[in-house]
Amino acid sequence: MLEHARSRTQRFQQRMADAGMALAILTDPSSMAYLGGFYARMNLLALALQLLLTSRLLRSLGVGGAVLVLPAVLTVGLGGLLMVPLLPVAATVRASEMGLKYSLDKTSRELLFLPLPLGLKRRVKVFLDTFVERGARGLAGLLLWLCTAALGLSLRGTVVVALLLVVVWALLAIRLRRQYVASFRRAVARRELDREDLRTSLRDPGAVATLAAALRSPSPREVAYALAMLRSVPREDLPAGVVDCLGHEDAAVRQRAVALAVEASLPGLGDRVRPLLADPEPDTGRLAAAYLHADGGEAELRAALELEPDARASVLDYLARRPATEEVPLLLPPAEVPGALAAPSATLRHRAALAEYLGRTWSGTLDGLQVLLAGQPTAVVGPALVGLGRQGDRTHLEPLAGLLAHRELRRWARRALTAYGPVAVPTLMAVATRSGCTDAARGAALRGLARLPYQRTVDLILEHADTGAGAVRAGLIPVLLRLRERRPSLHVPARSVERLLGRETAAARRLLDLESRLGPADDTAAERLLRRCLAESRRARLARSFQLLALRYDVRDIMGAWLRWSGPDRSRRADALEFLENLLTPRHRVLLQGLLAGERPRRRPARRAALRELIRGDQPWLAACAARALKPTDLPPLRKDLRDLAEAGPPVAAETARLVLDSGERTRTMLTTIEKAILLEGVEHFDAVDSERLAAIAAIATEATFGAGDVIFRAGDGGDAMYLVVDGEVILRRGTQEIARTGPREVFGVWALFEPEPRMVDAVAAGDCRLLRIDRNDVADLMAEDITVAQSLLLSVARRLRQLAARAV
Repeated sequence: MLEHARSRTQRFQQRMADAGMALAILTDPSSMAYLGGFYARMNLLALALQLLLTSRLLRSLGVGGAVLVLPAVLTVGLGGLLMVPLLPVAATVRASEMGLKYSLDKTSRELLFLPLPLGLKRRVKVFLDTFVERGARGLAGLLLWLCTAALGLSLRGTVVVALLLVVVWALLAIRLRRQYVASFRRAVARRELDREDLRTSLRDPGAVATLAAALRSPSPREVAYALAMLRSVPREDLPAGVVDCLGHEDAAVRQRAVALAVEASLPGLGDRVRPLLADPEPDTGRLAAAYLHADGGEAELRAALELEPDARASVLDYLARRPATEEVPLLLPPAEVPGALAAPSATLRHRAALAEYLGRTWSGTLDGLQVLLAGQPTAVVGPALVGLGRQGDRTHLEPLAGLLAHRELRRWARRALTAYGPVAVPTLMAVATRSGCTDAARGAALRGLARLPYQRTVDLILEHADTGAGAVRAGLIPVLLRLRERRPSLHVPARSVERLLGRETAAARRLLDLESRLGPADDTAAERLLRRCLAESRRARLARSFQLLALRYDVRDIMGAWLRWSGPDRSRRADALEFLENLLTPRHRVLLQGLLAGERPRRRPARRAALRELIRGDQPWLAACAARALKPTDLPPLRKDLRDLAEAGPPVAAETARLVLDSGERTRTMLTTIEKAILLEGVEHFDAVDSERLAAIAAIATEATFGAGDVIFRAGDGGDAMYLVVDGEVILRRGTQEIARTGPREVFGVWALFEPEPRMVDAVAAGDCRLLRIDRNDVADLMAEDITVAQSLLLSVARRLRQLAARAV
């Protein structure tokens, strides 16, 4: 027993001595310097391998061969260690493993995931990184312990075990290479690969061969897909089949083939590309012109101008789209453009390209350009404006901004302004925040700002949103979110967002308070419109609050919660509230407290004070609704406020104030905007349109009066407007057969808002009647600004079609 205890004590002392020696070695400055230098050299070696050898080895060996490099090197190194078991040999093996593992081996393993679908790729990588890699390290440690402590193997025995494991690794890598090629071939056939996932050039010979084979597929979609993937292949490795695709019968294949030729700068294809100038697809012709310019210079473009009109259009279109930083050769003097536009052979596409090129090379004023193009359709004048914007000449900024109020040229003017880039931001901001600007022009300016994702845009938006009125913030906050979605790297200061968020939530809470102070609602149309406008305004404030929160949190989480909360399903609303409770910080939860639940404060009714505050507020439509909802008993104490509103208020609010002040002695018969809006509110076709957009529709609605027997329109006339009956009755008939009668607050001719097809029936006044006429072009402008207008009209037409189908059955 004593001998056993002495033996254990000696072993313990030996272990302590070994541990002390190991600690002394590790803490010795020379040892630490050696280890630091060793790992520094290994990392530099890995970097050198990544920069100098990885791409070459991948190109020559492919992904399947590259994954065999590390096990092959380890086999040679372990074999050397088996024969010469010295520290320098072991250090060399370790250096080789570290250098290759984090360069060639890691890159090749990443490329092995390429053929996998995105969802499966993410799950597999997470599983490998989380469980397999860490588990393998633990298993390696356990195996090393078994070989040394449990089995007592010598160094050579341990090396033999490692060699056997490396052989197994190599066999698995060979099988993996076969599976990779097969998976890549299936992924190409199913079009499951995403070129955006390729972070390096595709150099694997097997993958390139698979894509080359796909170019011979009878499916045009597979060929086009293979061409898109070949954009990641270096030019010297591109297969010869790319050139053959320039003459493919499918338009999409031709376009992708010429795009690849331009991007890869393939030389000597002028004879194959030149016929594509006349391709029916404008983008293909424009790319062909770009290739010829890069391959043959300006002389090639001059020669192409002598070809057929479509080829000339492609050349001019390409030149007109060059950025302002690049010079555009004057191949066609401006004096020759009118004659070219009037040529009998000039198609609309050719004339539009001529006009855009003219604008790009124009040296005069905007008025002079419009005079030169007088009589041309909007499809020709508009491209000239865009070409003018691509010049980058700042003298045209203000004249182009003035065209935002022009209904037909508004879209083209916005595109011209956005072509300037960040230079146009102050001009667009001035239009978007200008008092007295029309809603259509302001909306066009805001859409233009949303297409300029620059830091300057963000800074100006925050400046005006911080100092401007509530109506200004209402338009700018959604633009801010769209800019962030387009370019997540844009910096939006948290302090500015918090300040705007506080203002929006405070305004929403104030509206909730005013609604409570109005007291019980009566059943008049004006009162209903006011309550509806208050609820919509509060909801809009909440929507902007969520848009601001989306700048601080993940946009998908916040906007998803908003969609669930604002939907009709109460259970989803409860889920959204619970989700926000767990997501938001305490400060943000306090800001939204009570607003999402719609909790009105318990306040004593103070109707006149609430109406006075609404009339004096900064929301014109809400002020107009409040003025219209005044009862006769409310009028005397609020008369001064109404007079101030009538004299200096916004147009719609001033018009309503004058209507209320003159209600006792009104002599005119023309309806005001708010009266038209109240009529439109009862029309089912506008059920989903908010009250402020109803006011916009009311503003474009014109009155028309007819006597008994007057024809409003005849069968065969072009459909250009819908009608709402205000007073009287209208007969719809086909020939002599009466089909239907429409009375007050009923509409007819709705289908004309969607297409200008000939009328199918006659519309005749049954007696004296008054109608509201809503023009199709005006509604198209509104639908472009707000999708809810189009949705509401489409839903109403769908309901009508279902009713007709039910009757037919």
